Amino acid sequence: PNTVRRIVRLAGVEPGDDVLEIGAGLGSLSLALAEAGAHVLAVELDRNLVPILREVAEPEGVRVVHADAM
Repeated sequence: PNTVRRIVRLAGVEPGDDVLEIGAGLGSLSLALAEAGAHVLAVELDRNLVPILREVAEPEGVRVVHADAM
């Protein structure tokens, strides 16, 4: 958790920022971005990870999309 919070801080993410996260995985960074007040759109290709990501991140306001970002 400390690493992703540091990434968010160093990236200068502020409340209200729009963030596109490609390859969100299990949502660690997604959650830290949402915690910072960003509007997060998390794109994940792996159909096995999408349900877990949705369960973890959507309640925190993260929008999850199952798609190929390419």
